[in-house]
This record gives sequence, structure tokens and C-alpha cells, in this order.
Amino acid sequence: MSEKKRKINPWVPVVVMGVVAILFSVYAVQSQSDLLDAKKEIEQLKSQVTECAKVANAAKEQQSISEAAQRMVMAEADEMRLELEDCKKSNKRK
Repeated sequence: MSEKKRKINPWVPVVVMGVVAILFSVYAVQSQSDLLDAKKEIEQLKSQVTECAKVANAAKEQQSISEAAQRMVMAEADEMRLELEDCKKSNKRK
């Protein structure tokens, strides 16, 4: 019996390496597109954070203005209360 050695067709490794190369290329393209999507999302989040910070600063300013107005109103109310008490005292004396 004679042994026959089977020769591998030279195109088989070329095709296998080509398929592997294509798979790696597809993976690389997918990774790049995912990276670009992530960068876009990060930029959107940064702009949202900036906008939220502006709104928060405006709210803090408005709160401080409201607190100042409240203090003024309370001071005026105290003055009116004192005037009312003085009026009541003067009416009792008459």
C-alpha cells in the first residue's frame, strides 16, 4: 500500500486568512463607530451639565433676591406691628 499525502490547496489558507482579516476589520469599524457615538453622547452630556449649572446659578440668584425681599417685608411687618401697638396704647389712654 502506498500512502498518498493529501496536499492542502494553497487557496485554503488564503481564504481563511482573508475571512479572519475581514472579521477584524468589521470589529474595528464597529469599535470606531461605538467610540464616535460615545463621544457624541459625552458632548451632549457636557452641554446638558453646563446648561444645568447655568439654571442652578440663576435659581440661586433668584433665591437670594427672594430672601432679601422676604427680609425687607419682615422688617416692614415688624415696623407696622410696632406702630399698631403704639396706636392701641394711645387709644387706650384716651
